[in-house]
Amino acid sequence: MNDQQPLSLAPTSRLIRLGDGAFITVVINGESLTVRAQDSQDSFDKALAAYKAQDWDALYTAMRPVKAYCSKVDGVVVTEKGVFLNDEPVHNTIATRIMEFAMSGLDHQPLCRFLAKLTLNPSRRAVKELYTFLEHRNLPITDNGNFLAYKGLRGDYYSVHTGTSKLIQGKSVNGKIFNGIGEVIEMKRNDVDDDKDKGCSYGLHAGTMEYATSWAQGKCVIVEINPSDVVSIPTDCNFQKLRTCKYKVVGEFESALSNPCYESKWNDYDGNDSDRVDVSGDDYVFYTDDSAWIERVGFADGNLYIHLTNGDVMEFLDVPFQVFLDFEDWVNQNKSAGQFYNRFIRDQY
Repeated sequence: MNDQQPLSLAPTSRLIRLGDGAFITVVINGESLTVRAQDSQDSFDKALAAYKAQDWDALYTAMRPVKAYCSKVDGVVVTEKGVFLNDEPVHNTIATRIMEFAMSGLDHQPLCRFLAKLTLNPSRRAVKELYTFLEHRNLPITDNGNFLAYKGLRGDYYSVHTGTSKLIQGKSVNGKIFNGIGEVIEMKRNDVDDDKDKGCSYGLHAGTMEYATSWAQGKCVIVEINPSDVVSIPTDCNFQKLRTCKYKVVGEFESALSNPCYESKWNDYDGNDSDRVDVSGDDYVFYTDDSAWIERVGFADGNLYIHLTNGDVMEFLDVPFQVFLDFEDWVNQNKSAGQFYNRFIRDQY
């Protein structure tokens, strides 16, 4: 037993089965808990060892590993009933993965960061399609909530196909894009075809290992993508590729990505000012390049911050996050940032 007074009480009832179909069921602190070996052998072994040692705190942690992590993720609650984001239930592939991580005692913060970034994607259709894509081949995420995919290239790191769209970041020669390791490639989102029924069309492409290697002409690389930048998942090729407006080339393809989570090579959000996460203190940010007096708009802890070109900052308290998203959508449609401020913010908050 622990030397200190345990926080968890001894089980008031228990049922343990070993061998085939092994499971442990206990009632502890008035809560009925079950862990099955087939769901998580690691959690089952920890629970059994804790039970034998009469370490009730360790038993509770092993039986309900969700408790160890959900409090660390702002806005996300994970219970035996499922995943909730801002008090709304989430029913999708990502929620299933969060539960699998949590019930195995794994830190599910990267998955929650992915979910938060995905909700920033302005296209509802793209959000739904991305679930299908990730489920198709179980592509891994990164610790900062991005995900990894594969891209087939020529032997000189240039793209196999040519395009005519102008790049915001990156370089191209005769329409072929250079994808050297460390390159950030970006184009305007509205230059990317959002029609999933068009297979070969405008946009930056990446995909599964099978898809990328089938197209490669000498090279295949790993790219890291912010889920908010995904535009469409074409239906051809059995949902094995995607179109995005931005990615970073983070490594050579050497073997299949077999881990569920990798360290991000994009933690500093290197690139231009269109990145959504700002290092100045705001959790989320977008820039208003065409505004004469508003430089950028940030959101953090329920507050909206309008950063002016003269260096001043206007703060508006208790603003719904949806207002921030609507503001960004408005600006992305080439509408006046000042007009949105005058209509929907100045006299409202």
